Amino acid sequence: MYVTTRNNTFRNVSLLATSCILGRVKILDIDLKQLNYLEYAVYFQSVLCSPLMQYYVRLATAGDHILGFFDEGIPVASAVLLHRNYAPGCLELMYFCVAPTLRTRGYGHAVVAKTIAFAREQGNRELICRLTRNAPFFDTAQHIIEAAGFHFVEDAHIFRCEIDVPASEKWQRSVSMYFEKLRDRLNRQGFSCVSFAHADDNLLYSVMDDFDTGFDNRYPIAPLVSGLGGHFLPDYSFIAHKDGIPAAVTIVLRADNESLVFQLISETEGFKRSGVLLLPVMCSFDRMLSFEYKRVSYCVFSCNTASLKVMKDLFGRLTAHETIMLCYRSEIE
Repeated sequence: MYVTTRNNTFRNVSLLATSCILGRVKILDIDLKQLNYLEYAVYFQSVLCSPLMQYYVRLATAGDHILGFFDEGIPVASAVLLHRNYAPGCLELMYFCVAPTLRTRGYGHAVVAKTIAFAREQGNRELICRLTRNAPFFDTAQHIIEAAGFHFVEDAHIFRCEIDVPASEKWQRSVSMYFEKLRDRLNRQGFSCVSFAHADDNLLYSVMDDFDTGFDNRYPIAPLVSGLGGHFLPDYSFIAHKDGIPAAVTIVLRADNESLVFQLISETEGFKRSGVLLLPVMCSFDRMLSFEYKRVSYCVFSCNTASLKVMKDLFGRLTAHETIMLCYRSEIE
């Protein structure tokens, strides 16, 4: 078996070299190879027939891993491990996919087992995996990761909106009227809002200092801003502050030319229940609608009740679809 190093040369690695039993599940012996994007496109793209897999492969940057799996030289499955915004030693199993003609043969279990072993050999201690409840093959994927030792942590609400022209025009009027009143009220309380693109260095440092921001440290901001290979949009992401002290932020990413993702909406402990969370959200929405994006989505964990209420209130005015995503975690030390 082989993996690709950063300079695309190959070296031997030892990853579950023989078939084994994981709990009561027999793990097939398949070969793992770390891929670059071109290798994925050549060997796996047509075999897997998965646009979503291709999307996650495109998200991969330095430090992420695109994994290809072969059975006697034949491509059978692929997986993507991303660092995202987690602490060192933690990766997210963002997506794994088996060729449609080879499903139900046990390759899914083998892919997850090999991926865990690969992550461990790379020095990682923890893996995250998120499953969307109404997605195809949810039951199968849930069974596979639970059999591999992942345990449920929390669920999240995902909101997705298609913004057609009538909805956009109606929403634009609603935003303008509501936003002006909101901004006036918060301005009277001393709050201001500025995009990341126009914030001064001191404010940016205060927001992205992972050790002392006042934001929920489970979802650090700095990696989202600096580590996503051009997906972060500083003109669409905003910071609300009071006298230079950060109060709330929105972090917005570009999914494609027509779609935006609100990756994080967060407020600091010191300004909770002030209503300031709405200020950067509305600034981001206002800018998004001005530039005619057609789709927007946001994922918020159930424990973040303030963000959940804000997004339900705002997305409820658009044609919104809400789904539930389950978050699983596995310690792999």
